Amino acid sequence: MLRQGRRAPEGNTAWTGKYLAWVKQQRFEQDAQEATLLDYLHEVEPAAERIVRLERAIDVAVQAMLEKLREVIAGLQSLRGVEKISAVTLVAELGQISRFDHARQLMGYAGSSRASIPAPRVCAAARSARRATRTCDVS
Repeated sequence: MLRQGRRAPEGNTAWTGKYLAWVKQQRFEQDAQEATLLDYLHEVEPAAERIVRLERAIDVAVQAMLEKLREVIAGLQSLRGVEKISAVTLVAELGQISRFDHARQLMGYAGSSRASIPAPRVCAAARSARRATRTCDVS
């Protein structure tokens, strides 16, 4: 659209229902451009429907969870930037978060602590100041 100099009207946020209605109203002079637009729309609509189906399935799964896990999900959602999908994903991956005594254990489980990051391997030749210019084969 932008290459054709077409911009959505003010107040339209990209890929909302209102924006999609505007896109569907667009017409092009060349048949190839029109076919490309239709092809894009035929990809976007099923993807949006799939997202809705998956979100419904997640809602059903959350309702079937233990009350304690639903409370954890609600607590995670109270954090800035954490919405339902992120919270459910964290609970699904981590299980009972209270099993970690400290944040360091949780971060280690996730592979994010300093202890879980391997130190760079340096060959003996690189350690020596005299041989610092020599290349090392560290395979």
